[in-house]
Amino acid sequence: METTAIKKSVLKKDLREFSENNAILYHIRRLGDNNSVKVKDMDFELCLDNADFQALLPVVRSNSQLLLAYLSHIHLHFKPHAGIEITRRELLKKMHIMGRYRHVIKRVRNNCAQYTMVIKKTVDLEMAKHHFSKQ
Repeated sequence: METTAIKKSVLKKDLREFSENNAILYHIRRLGDNNSVKVKDMDFELCLDNADFQALLPVVRSNSQLLLAYLSHIHLHFKPHAGIEITRRELLKKMHIMGRYRHVIKRVRNNCAQYTMVIKKTVDLEMAKHHFSKQ
């Protein structure tokens, strides 16, 4: 369903960067099975989330219901009420999103009542540090 919608809305030359497998469009990433991250003779881990890299990512549109469903899952359960950048990084680990999508993340975040309460509490805590006797 998503693949057919993408094929209808995208030019054929833009489809060259994707590969199709089992009627699903995938975006091929640079880091994957062929180009793995290797650390040699070091006492620290180079990339903390290197286990999350995938060579093939499914392609979704920015106005897709699939994107909205996974974004809601991230916002409510996986990284509860996180900011835009943290949510964006988690999204990009699991799917390649065509087009602009930050406005979708902002809309989900701004429509969340719990997030609004967290922001208000943060502002109250920051304002409590200021002395108001100088008025």
